[in-house]
Amino acid sequence: MSVVESFGISTKPKKQSALQTLPQNILFGGMAGVVGTSIIFPLYTLKTNLQSSHSTHSSSSSSRSLKGVTNILSVHHQWRVGAVVRSILGREGWKGFYRGLTPTLIGVAPEKAIKLSVNDMLCSFLSDEQGKTSFMNSIIAGAGAGFCQVIATCPMEMLMITFQTRSSQGQPIHSVTQLVKELGIRGIYKGLIATLCRDVPFSMIFFSTNAHLKATFQGSSERLAIPYVFVSGIGAGCLAAVLSTPMDVIKTRLQSSHSPYRGIVDCFVRTLHEDGITKFFSGSIARACIVSPLFGIALLFYEFQKRLASPS
Repeated sequence: MSVVESFGISTKPKKQSALQTLPQNILFGGMAGVVGTSIIFPLYTLKTNLQSSHSTHSSSSSSRSLKGVTNILSVHHQWRVGAVVRSILGREGWKGFYRGLTPTLIGVAPEKAIKLSVNDMLCSFLSDEQGKTSFMNSIIAGAGAGFCQVIATCPMEMLMITFQTRSSQGQPIHSVTQLVKELGIRGIYKGLIATLCRDVPFSMIFFSTNAHLKATFQGSSERLAIPYVFVSGIGAGCLAAVLSTPMDVIKTRLQSSHSPYRGIVDCFVRTLHEDGITKFFSGSIARACIVSPLFGIALLFYEFQKRLASPS
């Protein structure tokens, strides 16, 4: 099954179909993104706080690096939820978990529209005469989608992270408009390369894995059952989220308020030296819990509306 089919889009129409469905991508992708993000946004806040904080352990960096490999999935190293939750509640109460929600919602609609429509278009261009996309071409299409979506993802996440890190540091919080004026175009695209290094591999893993899972679940059936659409999205999202967490940690630190790092390499080296290898997987559970339902909802919404529009 092709990646196009994994979104519930028929492989029969000609290659122009991807452009024809762009308005639907914008509408349904945006709606699904806004609803899903609003529901799970507190986990965004937890993830950002976990990844931008520094370790206070006194053990040597070499010891942390060597021992950290076996402790990556440890609850203690993975998720200091209690301390983070108490800290946020103490500073701002429950509203602190939704700090930075506005710029995120503003960016979700175009991000999802770009990701889905570009993937559909590239899958159409790379498909064979029967309209089917090979596994390798689905990876290429995913890479293209991840590359293009960064134009919306980078400024959206930069604003969100700035809101959250300034709040955690007790600094003044401005409106979205004021913050955009303060940062400027160059500022809101800070961490662009790191975002590309995260989102391109993520999309390659996600789209190809999702297509494979749906083909496996469908088997010889004529059409995949709706619940499996959701399950496939969650499974693919979870895998892609965990594997892309190290670059997400670097990106978050680069985009944090008053970041001391000079670039990706400097951030990697200093984080490894100061906090150990486990820091690169900090927040991976939270990230998986964020990404999985988001993409599960998006895929489910797409498939459902496609079947309503074309019940046959």
